[in-house]
Amino acid sequence: MGLLFAGHETTSTRIDLGVLFLLSDTGRRDRFAADPDGSARATVEEVLRMAAPGALGLTRYAREDVTVGGAAIARGEAVLVSINAANRDGRAFEEPDTFDPSRSPNAHLAFGHGGHYCIGNALARTEMQIALTALFRRFPGLRLAVDARSLRDHSERLAGGIGEVPVRW
Repeated sequence: MGLLFAGHETTSTRIDLGVLFLLSDTGRRDRFAADPDGSARATVEEVLRMAAPGALGLTRYAREDVTVGGAAIARGEAVLVSINAANRDGRAFEEPDTFDPSRSPNAHLAFGHGGHYCIGNALARTEMQIALTALFRRFPGLRLAVDARSLRDHSERLAGGIGEVPVRW
């Protein structure tokens, strides 16, 4: 069930955000549309960094007593881990709030880390790359039909995403 959820729900909501990121800047869209096969991998990684699922954070439990940032956490206590905050950390990423498909290296934590690394990461990456490549190969002049600021964010849903991305071609 976890693989199905991760392989569909979270991936589809990242595709809509990827389209929005690409269409919100016509120069970026044109660069991607000119070479979608060559641009897809890096673009997908940046979409994942900017829009990792779990906006509210992930619950983990301390395996031992530890102090983090001056706060004592006892063994067994719940900790809320914000992957999105880590992916926007200015100590790890230059201009962390800017969508930059050419970002390198891009060591984001969208799929977690260690024992909690997402088993569906390769499937999600592949689906996103195929979807964005096919879309912009077929519709290289794709553009937003509405102002991006008018789109409704569904961050209250577990997988997040945008309700709809109206486009023209």
